[in-house]
Amino acid sequence: MSLSSPHPSTDLAHAELRLPPDVTAPALARRTVQDLLGSLPAPVLARISLVASELVTNVLRHCSATDPAATMTLALAPDRITLTVTDAGAGFDPHNPPAPDDTGGWGLRVLDAVADRWWVERDGRTSVICELDR
Repeated sequence: MSLSSPHPSTDLAHAELRLPPDVTAPALARRTVQDLLGSLPAPVLARISLVASELVTNVLRHCSATDPAATMTLALAPDRITLTVTDAGAGFDPHNPPAPDDTGGWGLRVLDAVADRWWVERDGRTSVICELDR
């Protein structure tokens, strides 16, 4: 994990974490959120920890076994928290959500309920970016 402030006028804190391709990754993501943002109010901290855990769990479930490397980036700005999880997977269409009776897709439902905004970017890798207002 590297902590820095690349944009001091915008980011109060910034962290990038390379995630291990195993079941320890969600706990590591939550611990990183707690370590970096532990001074935030408990409800905000709980929301961003839940989002981190869900997105990292999705990487473990859906990422290619040949390139499981993923990163989580967390940025704290005066007005928002931005969390990005990037992996080598093909991604998904966020405009085609799982049906209510699907057995999967719960992570996206949680993300949709908890994050103020989220979107997907693809450029050879897939990034899910979400923002929570502070």
